[in-house]
Amino acid sequence: MMLRSFFRKRKTLFLHVGTHKTGTTSIQAFLETHAGELAQQGIYVPKAGRPEGCSGHHKFMWQMLEDPRIAPNDDAVGALITELQTVDMSTVIISAEGLQFLSARPEIMKVFCSKLRALGYRIELMLFLRERESYITSLHKQHSNSGQGQGLAWYHREAARANAIRLSPIKYFDLDYRRLVRNLRRGTGGHIHVLDYDVCKERGGVLPDFLKCLGANEALIEKSRAASWHNVSRRRSKLWPDQSGQVVTVPEPSTRRGEF
Repeated sequence: MMLRSFFRKRKTLFLHVGTHKTGTTSIQAFLETHAGELAQQGIYVPKAGRPEGCSGHHKFMWQMLEDPRIAPNDDAVGALITELQTVDMSTVIISAEGLQFLSARPEIMKVFCSKLRALGYRIELMLFLRERESYITSLHKQHSNSGQGQGLAWYHREAARANAIRLSPIKYFDLDYRRLVRNLRRGTGGHIHVLDYDVCKERGGVLPDFLKCLGANEALIEKSRAASWHNVSRRRSKLWPDQSGQVVTVPEPSTRRGEF
């Protein structure tokens, strides 16, 4: 009984790091609009780190990688630490797909996570991955629509050459999923929950599986289905053909088991 009580009281901070083009905007909008209901369940959505008009916690990555979109005197990470010092909830969720770029700079992620652990949090990371070819095409479409990037053929050449697409010193999309997970784990030092985007989408959207991983109650999970996608193409997962749709938990480095 004492052991169960101990684990219930442990504080966990989830870092949802995307990847890009896996429903992150829908997730972030849901977290923002349902922050009150989540708080009633002991799940806190920080206010720090959000650019004006955005639901995602993008400023943390901007600050850590010195992105010009954040002012030099804007200490988003410091604001987060100050905010969390006043929070008395067992779970915190931070969501920003740009945090995946830190897989190329795990030493920076380590510093960030050490500050969070100093507040007593256990760090767990959530990551959606999608089928590689559709991911490349979707990235190209997004960047083309915003006037960035190269032609689709260039994306495929880079993918074949480096198993990654680098659009700038900051924007690095690692297409070697094992390497991506390995580097993120090196940076966070904690569990990584890898979810299959294509299977989640086929079942109605990413939100129900995301909220289950977060520990939300069934009522909120059911409510999230109305905010999820329903008109989807049917595709068998190419990520984990033997266990499609399951959450693959990648343990901490000291207890490594699993697929990565």
